[in-house]
Amino acid sequence: MTVYSMSGNLVSRGVRVLKKQGLFAFLKESTGFIYRNTFRQFIPKSGIYQTYNGVKVEEKRMGENLLNVLPDNPSYEGQFVEYIREYVEEGDSIVIIGGYYGVSTIAAATQSGNDGSVTTFEATPEGADRVRKTTQLNDVKQSVVVKATSVGPIYNPKGRSPGDDKIPPSELPDCDVLAIDCDGCELDVLNDIEITPRTIIVEHHGELDDDKTDKEGLDFEYQREKLDDILSSKGYEIIDEHTRPRIRGGFDDQIGWFVAEKST
Repeated sequence: MTVYSMSGNLVSRGVRVLKKQGLFAFLKESTGFIYRNTFRQFIPKSGIYQTYNGVKVEEKRMGENLLNVLPDNPSYEGQFVEYIREYVEEGDSIVIIGGYYGVSTIAAATQSGNDGSVTTFEATPEGADRVRKTTQLNDVKQSVVVKATSVGPIYNPKGRSPGDDKIPPSELPDCDVLAIDCDGCELDVLNDIEITPRTIIVEHHGELDDDKTDKEGLDFEYQREKLDDILSSKGYEIIDEHTRPRIRGGFDDQIGWFVAEKST
């Protein structure tokens, strides 16, 4: 990634925060960015780790735990990770699409054990590096392959530029469990897969188009029925699900997590 593309990403992310969350959130995030990229590197490490859903994601520096600079997030990707921990079996091979902090990757690697394997596709090089870092912090790197590769269309890179490597969903490797958390491309991916994993775990929700005004609203909506139709056409039956409402940009929306198993 070039300096120019990185700068563009930062500006884009700043505009997103200012537009969606307001001036206070923008100033808070800007201050945090400056701290992380200047003073922080000179402060000794503390041996205490920031955790997301029980997974180490960052070693804190001296004083950060006291000041709550890097707070833990015990509910990060809560239902998605819970389903991975529940439905992945020892010895399974798992393919994960989308894994920015690497929490779902660690959960899958831990559940599948020494005889299992995890391949994680992350669309952004920045995200892929973060997943690799998380695997090193959690001592499971020997069973994990991380690819900075996008699968299917990219709807919401969250202010970061996807890398140049792309594959169609039809070229995904065989696996026992396919877990998808790709912020909008899940229906396209499911529609085009040719593999037949035992279990599919997917997060699904509507997405706001950043290039639209709030009045124009959602780029596409939560589509539970379409999700079910695609899975059924592939021979899968939804056996577990959890949904809840959420409001984004002033619009009512829903988010859901689904587990489907091969039925035919």
